[in-house]
Amino acid sequence: MSGLFKKWFAPKCPVCQKPLAADREPVCHVKKCPDGHYREESYYTLGVRVTYHYNSNEQRE
Repeated sequence: MSGLFKKWFAPKCPVCQKPLAADREPVCHVKKCPDGHYREESYYTLGVRVTYHYNSNEQRE
């Protein structure tokens, strides 16, 4: 049952609906789409969350 709740509330890419890959950097937490459609950076010390939505013709990291 708890696996079902995790699946419902797991962060997903708004474009392809794949689960986001989490990475922790020294300054922030990063969640990004494995295909590069979406990136979310959370700066908890500042209380800021930055999201990037990439178009098909934009440069990605």
